[in-house]
Amino acid sequence: MNITMHKNMAKLEKSIRAKVMDFLFKLDADETSPGLHIEPINHAADKRFRTGRVDKFWRAVLFKLTGKSGTSWVIYGVYSHDDAIDMARHLTLDVNPTNGVTEIRLVDRVDAEDLEARISSGGGDAVDVVDAVDQQPEVATETAAPVSPVTQAVSPVSELASPEAGGATADPVFGDKPLSATLGAVEDTQLIDDLGLWTDVASAARQCRTVDELLDSLITMQVPDWQLDVLLDLAADTNFTDVKSKLFEPQASSEETREAVAAGRDDETADDEIISGLRTAAAQLSFAEIADEDELKRVAEGGDFEAWRVFLHPEQRRWATRSYKGPFRLSGGAGTGKTVVLVHRAARLTKEDTPTVAEDRSVPRVILTTFTRNLASELDTQVRTLDRKVSRASHLGEEGLLVAGVDQLVFDVLRSASAAELSEATTQLLGRARQNVSNRSNDKDWDRALAAVEADLPERARNRVFLMEEYEQVVLPNRLAEKSAYLRVRRPDRGVRLSRQQRALVWEVFDAYRARTAASEAISFDEASHLAAVILSNRAQKADRPDVPEAQRRASYKADHLLVDEGQDLNPGHWMFLRALVRPGRDDLFIGEDSHQRIYGTKVVLSRFGINIIGRSRRLTLNYRTTERNLAFGLQVLAGGDFTDLEDAEESVAGYRSLRVGTTPQVRGFDNIDEEFDSVADTLRGWLEECRDDATRHPEQIAVLVRSRKGRDTVVRRMAELGVDVQSVDKGAVPTGTPVAMTMHRAKGTEFRDVVIMNAGKDDIPSGLSARQQPEETVADFNLRERSLLYVAATRARDRLVVTYSGKGSDLLQKGQQVPEELQHGM
Repeated sequence: MNITMHKNMAKLEKSIRAKVMDFLFKLDADETSPGLHIEPINHAADKRFRTGRVDKFWRAVLFKLTGKSGTSWVIYGVYSHDDAIDMARHLTLDVNPTNGVTEIRLVDRVDAEDLEARISSGGGDAVDVVDAVDQQPEVATETAAPVSPVTQAVSPVSELASPEAGGATADPVFGDKPLSATLGAVEDTQLIDDLGLWTDVASAARQCRTVDELLDSLITMQVPDWQLDVLLDLAADTNFTDVKSKLFEPQASSEETREAVAAGRDDETADDEIISGLRTAAAQLSFAEIADEDELKRVAEGGDFEAWRVFLHPEQRRWATRSYKGPFRLSGGAGTGKTVVLVHRAARLTKEDTPTVAEDRSVPRVILTTFTRNLASELDTQVRTLDRKVSRASHLGEEGLLVAGVDQLVFDVLRSASAAELSEATTQLLGRARQNVSNRSNDKDWDRALAAVEADLPERARNRVFLMEEYEQVVLPNRLAEKSAYLRVRRPDRGVRLSRQQRALVWEVFDAYRARTAASEAISFDEASHLAAVILSNRAQKADRPDVPEAQRRASYKADHLLVDEGQDLNPGHWMFLRALVRPGRDDLFIGEDSHQRIYGTKVVLSRFGINIIGRSRRLTLNYRTTERNLAFGLQVLAGGDFTDLEDAEESVAGYRSLRVGTTPQVRGFDNIDEEFDSVADTLRGWLEECRDDATRHPEQIAVLVRSRKGRDTVVRRMAELGVDVQSVDKGAVPTGTPVAMTMHRAKGTEFRDVVIMNAGKDDIPSGLSARQQPEETVADFNLRERSLLYVAATRARDRLVVTYSGKGSDLLQKGQQVPEELQHGM
């Protein structure tokens, strides 16, 4: 298999996908296969340019490379017959002489005599695309070639909206410095001679005042993705040395490369250089090599080239492939690709011979986990899409890759524990020996325990929420089984001071709660996590002796490598369990998190649970999903909150950027709920009409998000009354065929082309009812999570975002968003 695809192949119309795959299979087998019609083009700008017949209307645009290892093909895209032929005069494939990166260039018409000299005989009749050449320039000039592709590139040039799309150009949201200051700090010689940017690209960048202008100016130039990425990094005030090292690995010197080009290369040498340049980190922003026929089949069976997640950014590839001496944390905002990195890393670790398993030649035990079952299911789907050859485990402790929710892993440990292990662990954790822990307690157990001693409690402790959090954040993590231990323990970040006497009274509630749950043979989900952690820790401690064989020590842990997605949503019990699940050592824990998306539970600090990052932490800032204007909307919602990450460091919203500008989000206020529903129904009808007119748009790419399940069900019912079919989504995969309605919490981990956020009123988000149930000291953190929830909802939208409310809008919109007045009443 010697086929490399350009990112233009990332999206194809459903109607021709099967035909394209059939074309590629035949091409891989035999380029002379009947029906392929692989043809060179007379007077093409690049002698390697070919077209191939997909069907009567569509043609594949590709380049034929003949190197020392044989024939290789680069597939650029699929276009109508006339457009494919016209592209021959504009499209070239060659290496950048400065850095050796293979690039696609779009050039103007070139000298006919020069072209004739460069065109090989090729065999057969070539298609002529140059009818007349008059007064041609001696040197090709870079320009945009107007084409109408059936493919849509996953790159900024195919997605950016026109100025008429709405919304004024805003200042950069990526940093505090203007573009002139960040780019002005880098000289042209650095951009051109050190990095290899095209001269006219560097010149155009100098004329820009904002990131919007930078993106707009480079659209028409069709620059390679790596050049745009370099400029965006520099615009975000990234250090020049860091930018260079991220994209370019050590290789032959620039001078050697230039000399080789100047001296001239024979065809085979030139093609080998192009093939080598396709494998550079910078080129892999735009190109991906298909390793074998099985991989090509996966692309075909997936039904969507976009699901083929091989186009890792060089920075993503770095974190997916590097080895670390201990736990590593990868942070990043919504849409920056943390999950993609984790999926790639999990697949790689499963195949890798690591020191921990080299002696017995076994397959590493790798676990990929996250908080919710829905997200775990999505992770599993992504793994299967990426590589079906990855060895898969069916249960905890088995060799291979296991993808499961963290609570499922906890349940598996408890289910497999012996009676002796359960008795020992429950005594250590709960102060009572227990044999049955299969049932789960609920809030009523707390209410009844509180009622027994409420009169004697300090006023601020007479609240179920406070007591539950005290139990989950202080008692369980410290494994306090007796009152005397609780009277002495530190209580960091609890917000309420308790005297020794008051602690004694609070402990009576805890004791009453434990007595009630013991009688019903139940434990809470938090207790289950801690109990599983104790069981695992006890096993490891018993095996950690000099006389115990290495294989037995390894077996006392359930995993060699553990990867955690959406780490900000896990609670202390989860972290103590996960730390006990994997054997400490190289590449033991890899954590993806975004503190701005913490919508479950309370803030945690990893070091308190035996997970020490100590400098092994990096941040992704490039958003691949959300447009710049949707991203700005979400970031401005966050701007009113104070966020800290899992290492207890301040988490800023500065530095995030997107490759697509997009249209301005609309915020629409209405006098009553009926008007709001009428407006949303009209919006959905318009988007559905677009789906009927455009085969690349699908109804299930449209979502209506609301704060509560009741609100979701109301949306489905009212839309049906207005003649718009919308499906409710709770558990399981998103159905196809109609727009969907779901809660903001359920929407986590999903993405849609177009999103409506409904009921964004003053009492809806933050939820007024839930806020009134919070004790005073937790209200601030509750409101922070609500702010994050709106941010999560807003960043589910890839393209268009509409936010609606009745009466007064949420304070998170009015104060944090600072939406222009004209947008607050619809557009």
